[in-house]
Amino acid sequence: MALYLYALMRADDLGSRDALTAGEDAPAIELIVHGGVAALVSAVDGEPVRLRREAVTAHTEVLRRAFEHGPVLPLRFGTVVPDAEALKGELLARRGEEMRSHLDQLAGKGEFRLKVSYREEPVLRSILARDPALKRSAEQVRGLPEAASHFQRVGLGERITLAMQAQRDADVQQLLPELEPLAVAVEVGPLQQPAMVLNVSFLVAQEAWDRFDATVEQLASERAELMEFKLIGPQPAHSFVDKQLGVPAASAAGPAS
Repeated sequence: MALYLYALMRADDLGSRDALTAGEDAPAIELIVHGGVAALVSAVDGEPVRLRREAVTAHTEVLRRAFEHGPVLPLRFGTVVPDAEALKGELLARRGEEMRSHLDQLAGKGEFRLKVSYREEPVLRSILARDPALKRSAEQVRGLPEAASHFQRVGLGERITLAMQAQRDADVQQLLPELEPLAVAVEVGPLQQPAMVLNVSFLVAQEAWDRFDATVEQLASERAELMEFKLIGPQPAHSFVDKQLGVPAASAAGPAS
């Protein structure tokens, strides 16, 4: 029977699969162990794994519970292998030693994912207040008919965009140096919307978790008028398994289609 693959762990970090049971409606988790590495799996009926909220939530919950017991190499949602023998032969036997080494590197560390976004109206007011010429242009355009001021509005929008980019660059230069020294690795992700300032993952040693959390809280408090901070973590090192640590996210099989 096909197996849905959640993650890899060190076998001796888990007492039994019961440690991963999330409730009556949760998938039954099995452990496939080879060479000291345990794969966390559940049986699937061969149908494609659909990207549904409840399925993603169940996947995340299994990883969260596993992370409570030790380092985790998370596999991306939808990773399926044909059966236990294929899993052992294609991944655990062939790359088990490498996986165990990466798990040892992750021991005592967790990922914090930070997203920072501007509060658009306040930051726009702040930019205009610091640039009298830009503010005058905005006031002049505001008083013109929309159809007759199309090109002026386009030009104003471009100037505001450039000013916002300059503001973002300056803020990033202030924020990142406060947090990078607290992490052992940093992964900067793409900005997902125009108002976003930062989308960054930090791999942080456990002894620095409280300090990291407190530093983010302080930065958020100091910049609350202009920015919104969202911090998730500690959690398994999703952003680092196939980059700094060199572990493919789905080496045994690709995601179901």
